[in-house]
Amino acid sequence: PRADSLQTGIDGLGVILKELKESRVALKLLAFIQYGELEERAYLLQECNELISIISTIIKSKRTSIHKGPVIEEMEN
Repeated sequence: PRADSLQTGIDGLGVILKELKESRVALKLLAFIQYGELEERAYLLQECNELISIISTIIKSKRTSIHKGPVIEEMEN
């Protein structure tokens, strides 16, 4: 059950990551055609890149948690 809920969370984060990457492409296209203010585009692109980095790190961490499984401590007798 724990792995299933973690996988569901990872799947949701994957969708968010995909949307962020699409937004980054759109922002780069706007920069290419020089649409809007340079400072605003640069700010939005930086924010987008930071969010991509954060979400990617969270996904990697959650995937590691799934593969490690629950921690079981052995007691010495």
